[in-house]
Amino acid sequence: MATEKQLKYWERLRGNKNNLGKHWKVKDTSNLKINNTSFKKGHKPFPLNGEKHWNWQGGLSFKPYTTDWTITLRKSIRERDHYICSMCKLPQGEEALHVHHIDYNKTNCNPDNLISLHRGCHVKTNTNRDYWTNYFLKI
Repeated sequence: MATEKQLKYWERLRGNKNNLGKHWKVKDTSNLKINNTSFKKGHKPFPLNGEKHWNWQGGLSFKPYTTDWTITLRKSIRERDHYICSMCKLPQGEEALHVHHIDYNKTNCNPDNLISLHRGCHVKTNTNRDYWTNYFLKI
């Protein structure tokens, strides 16, 4: 037997005269913008790419790697680190470990400047670069 509280709850789910439990519907679609993050009138979307992005580094990601950045170099770094992530200390799984430049300089392929990281750990190092540079230099 259902309690009075449960009956009221079910009644609201079905939708009574007060329109409780009804599906929400957009009545005024003039505020909505397609293919944009803005849904409120007067709200300016946050720039997601280019020079206006908060993490813009002056186009560093567009600079090419040197010819020293080879598959064999990356394999040797993973082997040197015994296929273990330098950050979380977990072994390599099905996906190969990423090789990370400690000083964030793509042209510096010195093995002392390279470490192995899982993809998730590597993503974490994309912000607060000074902190991560000091962190990995202490290891």
